[in-house]
Amino acid sequence: MYTRLFVCLIGCSVLVGCATPPRQYPNKGPKNLTVNLRLEKDSGFLSATGGYVGIKTFKKDCSTDFKGWIDLSEQGNEIAIPLGQPTLVVTEIAHRSWTGIQGRMQRAVALTPQAGVHYEIDLSYVDSMFDVHLYKITRSGKKMLKMVGAPPRCRG
Repeated sequence: MYTRLFVCLIGCSVLVGCATPPRQYPNKGPKNLTVNLRLEKDSGFLSATGGYVGIKTFKKDCSTDFKGWIDLSEQGNEIAIPLGQPTLVVTEIAHRSWTGIQGRMQRAVALTPQAGVHYEIDLSYVDSMFDVHLYKITRSGKKMLKMVGAPPRCRG
């Protein structure tokens, strides 16, 4: 009886996990954004915690056009953001268990990448705390930037 129930629950969780995947970001072109992910190691039995980045570009009317998601690994993740294009970078930590997604935490930042500049995001989820930092890296050094959610022309 319990074995059958356990097998059924595992089968259902596999089916949920195999649902249509979200659109993947093409990530083509020169890589000008590095996302460093740090996650706590113990997610628990039959559960997982993952990091993701969603990319949206701003249109002239300040609405956004979703371009896709990137699954993050715990090494440096190199991402290509179009130069001169106001872009919304959405960082997300999602905790999933065999019953489905248990929780999501998101933080978004607006960037308009410039030639010759590299950007870096440190994204962490440790001790149940979500933290995000954005840096601009130029020849003169590394500078922390404010996490702003819209380009200047779209702020009310």
